[in-house]
Amino acid sequence: MPFRPQKISKKRVNVVYTAGTNDHREMMRAWEILGCDVTLVSVTDPSANFADADIVVFPGGFADGDYLGAAKVWHHLMETKYRDQMDFLRTGKIPVLGICNGFQLMTRSGFFGNNLRLIQNTSGMFEHRWVRTRFTQESSQSIWTKGLEGMELCVPVAHGYGKFVKDGAMTEARISLRYEPDLYPNNPNGSDEAIAAVFSGSRGQFWGCMPHPERACEPWHFTQHGLVLFENLLRNL
Repeated sequence: MPFRPQKISKKRVNVVYTAGTNDHREMMRAWEILGCDVTLVSVTDPSANFADADIVVFPGGFADGDYLGAAKVWHHLMETKYRDQMDFLRTGKIPVLGICNGFQLMTRSGFFGNNLRLIQNTSGMFEHRWVRTRFTQESSQSIWTKGLEGMELCVPVAHGYGKFVKDGAMTEARISLRYEPDLYPNNPNGSDEAIAAVFSGSRGQFWGCMPHPERACEPWHFTQHGLVLFENLLRNL
């Protein structure tokens, strides 16, 4: 039987768009399937108010072409023009999700501490395929993933700079998802400890992931595992 998600929430979800974002439509659709009130907020609009929501999502893409580095220009924009809203998000009052380019943004913006980096894949190439990952037991500490510990998540990846590197022990972030098996090409980037996703915050309200769960939500996708993740957050809120 195909997975049939329940429409369990009217939570307000803001999906943040910038020039070069390309996964916003899939991300919006995932939350709409679950009954959420979804708004696309473009930060190319100087009056954008993206932090006024129940959930904020930074989706994937190639913000500003990533010409100066993955999410580097986007990070500069968000920490200058929208610093007040970013500071509000960092208080942890609402859940924040970053996928791929959005994860790179959140990492640069200190949501997961100050000693983590996402660098070029070990292969030196853009890697794009479906991969197998598994939730860690630590996932029980995050409102995004509590109840999913040990579950396999089969979702696609599409990135050139997704190798997760730790400069010393992680002080704030904890590992949520690992590539399994930890072998290329299933581990597409050579991340330390096969890390695919991390979380932080007192309730694990900040969650960042290189794979794309929003691309595993429709009945015609290879899996609908992504909906399990999003639905799980709504049940835990």
